[in-house]
Amino acid sequence: MNILALDQSTAITGFAIFKNKNLKKSGYFKPSGELFIRIQQTKEYIRELIQDNNIEYVFIEDIQYQKNQKTYKILANLQGVIINLLIELNTPFEIIPPSVWKSWNGIKGRKRAEQKENTKEKVKEMFGRDFEEDEADAICIGLYGLYILEQKDAI
Repeated sequence: MNILALDQSTAITGFAIFKNKNLKKSGYFKPSGELFIRIQQTKEYIRELIQDNNIEYVFIEDIQYQKNQKTYKILANLQGVIINLLIELNTPFEIIPPSVWKSWNGIKGRKRAEQKENTKEKVKEMFGRDFEEDEADAICIGLYGLYILEQKDAI
């Protein structure tokens, strides 16, 4: 089964692709331009990832309340566009709360920056190389997603 995990935002979207439980590919996408153009670019990039890699299941990180209401609204818009794309492509998906995948992966830290660094360290230990922040988050989201699918006997 080919699985795509996303740590999405309008600035940088990290992704991880797993094939038969193994990390096949990971990276990140940086859109440019005005907000709604970036959302469209991100949507099309995700479409290409799904189609080019025969993705059968997608895990996306849920949004969480932000102190800045504008940021929360932007993330909600992006999440809605991605969900619409997945429905359009008839691709099953799940939305994973950040606290859930972080807890399952043993990611500790009181502040966001500390959690990001600990996530990078975890995936470096597992895969033997450095990863960008959002890419590392996507990998851990994907690892949790694999666990979910195993519990459902889906893989």
